[in-house]
Amino acid sequence: IESVLAGLPADAASVETEVRIIQSRALARRVVDELDLTADPEFNSALREPSGFKHSIRQVLDFIGLFKLDQVLPTNVPTEEELEERTHQRVVGALISRLEVSRVGTTYVINIAYTSEDRGKAALIANTFAEQYQFDQLEAKFEATARANEWLNERLSVLREEVLAAENAIEIY
Repeated sequence: IESVLAGLPADAASVETEVRIIQSRALARRVVDELDLTADPEFNSALREPSGFKHSIRQVLDFIGLFKLDQVLPTNVPTEEELEERTHQRVVGALISRLEVSRVGTTYVINIAYTSEDRGKAALIANTFAEQYQFDQLEAKFEATARANEWLNERLSVLREEVLAAENAIEIY
């Protein structure tokens, strides 16, 4: 159990591994869900007002009717869930693109920095990455401890049966 509950080994590779975990899409996805960033125009470009040039092109194409080609040509129309997943993946990508995670020198300190249009939002996102990382680590330790306890209970049960069998053999002898 001590090996399950012990912290990370104190070496550079372990710290670099943890840096990569913080930069992972899985952790970024948790941050997106926690802060509901799919509803934030800074991360979800579909929620932004189109720029003047894009808006003009869209109006011209609408006028010409090019947007209606999908009605003439058969296409695979994505489901609502697929569209949501694509949006979610784009938001995760946008979130990760402005995340900086680095080891401070040769120490065991990890620096998490985020660049945003709003400094308060940047701090919130950086702190949420740290919180989600810590939560992930606690979850992993809890699961490892639960597995270790389950194994120990099974082993204890087997040993208990062996003791009973040995006691029965002694009584018979």
